[in-house]
Amino acid sequence: CTGFHGLSALGLSDLEQGWQRYPQARQRHLRPLPRLREGQALAALGLPFAMADSSDGLADACLKIAGASGVRLVVERAALPVHQELLAYAGANGCEPDGLLLYGGEDFELVATLPAAAWEALPHDAKAAFTPIGRVEAGPGDAWLVGEGGRLSEAMDLDKAFRHFGSGEGP
Repeated sequence: CTGFHGLSALGLSDLEQGWQRYPQARQRHLRPLPRLREGQALAALGLPFAMADSSDGLADACLKIAGASGVRLVVERAALPVHQELLAYAGANGCEPDGLLLYGGEDFELVATLPAAAWEALPHDAKAAFTPIGRVEAGPGDAWLVGEGGRLSEAMDLDKAFRHFGSGEGP
């Protein structure tokens, strides 16, 4: 995946609640940075891959790729990049950042699955924008979060995914 997930949702809450605590999150919400160059770099390789934007959340993108491809995506919790402001929010509220990280929306980041040959062929600047977060396995078109020891710990759930014009619930 590219970038940080959950940051825009935190920024929206920061704006709506008037907290003024998470300036980078607010900026990411107000001025999203679409990852056009990174997507174009993958496409230019001419190798097979799957990719989705995460505007409806990281879990949503993983589930849609897995479902369309008929595979299981296994995401390693420890590999997910977590922005410092998301960690600060979680610490201040005595919670894990996973809800925003997996199900917050409007991040406009990319989630891709690609063979090792495509990863190795990516130009350095494009590769630097991506963080490997998991693997593809044979499976029924689902996505799982893997915790310590490599155990499947949580099935990702589309019912928890970001909904535009939804309930308005914040973090």
